[in-house]
Amino acid sequence: KLFCQLLPSIQIPILNSIPLFHHYHRTTTTTTRSPDHSQTSSTFRPMMESTNQSHVVAIPHPGRGHINPLLNLCETMAQKNPNNLKITVIVTEEWLGLLRRSSSEESPTPPNMRFATIPNVLRDCGSLGFFETVMTKMAQPVEQLFDQLEPPVRLILADTFLFWAIEIGNRRNIPVASFWAMSASTFSLLYHLDFVLERSLNVPAQLPDEHRIDYIPGISPIRIADLPYDLSYEYKSKLSELQLLQGMPVIEKTHCLLFRTIPELEEHAIDVLKSKLPIPSFIVGPCIPLSSLGDIHDQASYMAWLDSQPQKSVLYVSFGSFAS
Repeated sequence: KLFCQLLPSIQIPILNSIPLFHHYHRTTTTTTRSPDHSQTSSTFRPMMESTNQSHVVAIPHPGRGHINPLLNLCETMAQKNPNNLKITVIVTEEWLGLLRRSSSEESPTPPNMRFATIPNVLRDCGSLGFFETVMTKMAQPVEQLFDQLEPPVRLILADTFLFWAIEIGNRRNIPVASFWAMSASTFSLLYHLDFVLERSLNVPAQLPDEHRIDYIPGISPIRIADLPYDLSYEYKSKLSELQLLQGMPVIEKTHCLLFRTIPELEEHAIDVLKSKLPIPSFIVGPCIPLSSLGDIHDQASYMAWLDSQPQKSVLYVSFGSFAS
């Protein structure tokens, strides 16, 4: 209800479109390209047109660990609002090809959800080069695509790392909901990086990896070896070159922030962020295609082992595509 109040122009029960757990399967469809090569949409079934439909544009970061969760969330929103919601997902032409090859005709994309493409701007340039390209080369073709989209866009749902999407929304007077594809704890680590580095000035330069620091808001005492960054201004300089740190304050210009997590996993981090962020934040669950697993768990041998473990004692860890 609060989310609806924040975005009155949407005029749909959008919060009900974001359940805590998502029981659906992400798929894509065969596509056609318009003459200008700038837009691609589903051809299995035509997009439902309705004067009452609210148009949401989703812009995922083109990393596999980012694009899949946002697509899953969009499918759930589209399925739960088939008559009053239209979703356009903007991806690169290369990504559309990957999605098409992994699609399933048995679980087609909802008819009120389509894809639009921008030219490939990404090259094989390593993880840092990839991130820099996303930050500097994608904004212009994405904004040009907005001029072609119909009906008028009511909401932008963008990956948090795409800071330029927030600026596009502000220039066009379109509300922006920011989607954080990682844990709330990781967001807190980056959001409070300046604070952490200031505190670290009083810390000896060569601390052992096992040394724990206890002053990161929302984070339990953590080993230095487990931090995703170095406690040094040299590392901060690297992040600044990628526009990461400059972009964090821009997040505060969004209408809200969506975390793909659950309170049972990181309640403290969630509570701290809700108290510190100047914008509302919402928990939307893990955003994974649980229904695609079917009934295989019932016969799997590992279920007996899991059932024998104490509650909340087993943690599944998946490394991202950059790590693998």
